[in-house]
Amino acid sequence: MSSLIFNQRRSLPWGRLFSLVALFLPFALLGQNKQLEFEATLPDSVKYYVPEFTAGSIVFTDGGFSTGKLNISVVDQTVRFVDKSGEILSLSNQDQVDRVVIGKYLFLKNGNEFAAVVRSADEASLVVTRRFVFERDKKKGAFGARSETTNISSVASASAESGMQFNFSTTSEYRIDTVPFLYRKKRFYPVTRKNLLKFFPEKKDAVSAYLDSHNVDLQRVEEVELLFQEVL
Repeated sequence: MSSLIFNQRRSLPWGRLFSLVALFLPFALLGQNKQLEFEATLPDSVKYYVPEFTAGSIVFTDGGFSTGKLNISVVDQTVRFVDKSGEILSLSNQDQVDRVVIGKYLFLKNGNEFAAVVRSADEASLVVTRRFVFERDKKKGAFGARSETTNISSVASASAESGMQFNFSTTSEYRIDTVPFLYRKKRFYPVTRKNLLKFFPEKKDAVSAYLDSHNVDLQRVEEVELLFQEVL
């Protein structure tokens, strides 16, 4: 997006602005209610990163922090907390979150997703993102490609912004994709042979030997975790 668009300001008459808000608000609320109804059918082990809400802290991008009983939703990648009455709520300023500590787990913000730190080494860490994915009919993906699935987070945002409705049916089939990344110097990288050799030059020979002898699938978290454990 051009910087000209960011610098351009247009004012709307209050009457028109109110009409726009009134138009889109029902769709947003409808989407939220449907999502909550759908989430109620899921076990906590599926819809949250951590088995139960646990004392933790949220660190924001401005350096501030907040504490409470926390968890992170796998469904829409948002921080959830328990208020004084025991109700589970979603954090209002999600876009300002930098990282979250819940019990012994550290979660880093990667775009609109969270990634849990699984293993740490001197030069890079292994982090994992869990993605809630609905099984649906084929749809167009990037560059016109066909995709068998669609991520719920993109559907939820479309529902709120454009009025599109998504059927959060209790009979919908879904899966959880677990995606590993390498985290180094505040950046996320795909787990590839090239990146492993680049980030761990002093262990280059050991990494190559392990990858060759174990035929490691670098998209499987458990196999990459073993590599970190045995070699890095």
